[in-house]
Amino acid sequence: MTCRAHDIVVHRADGRKISLYSWAAPIDLQGNGKPDAAVWVLEDWSAMQQTEAALRESELRLRAIIEAMVDGVLLQDSAGVVIDCNPGACAILGKTRDQILTRPGLLPDSDCLAADGTPLSPAEHPDRRVLASGQATRGMILGLAGAGGGVR
Repeated sequence: MTCRAHDIVVHRADGRKISLYSWAAPIDLQGNGKPDAAVWVLEDWSAMQQTEAALRESELRLRAIIEAMVDGVLLQDSAGVVIDCNPGACAILGKTRDQILTRPGLLPDSDCLAADGTPLSPAEHPDRRVLASGQATRGMILGLAGAGGGVR
């Protein structure tokens, strides 16, 4: 069994404090099938903490950008279920976030229309094409069937 902890702080003579990530594991030096020693590793955790803080900051910046976009952004899992969306997507689709999240497909209860106004089969929806092919789909012009037979 391996033990882990990162609550060790070394106070150096120069005043620096170094957070350590520590792990230990039993080892069998004699080769008799049972542990007769241990290895204890101390790693400087400061660099990892700085990297994690920078990653969190970067994620927050990216989230702020996506939330401020007027373009709609939907994130779907490999099964096509929408797991995240931005306010732009809600505005474009005319739905609340709760109405969009956890639904299978881009518009499972709406019709996507081709540029000429003809209905697209579900397999032709951009999200389904991407999930099926693994290739980006670009330059598609879609219409959404609106209330009263109109097109958005």
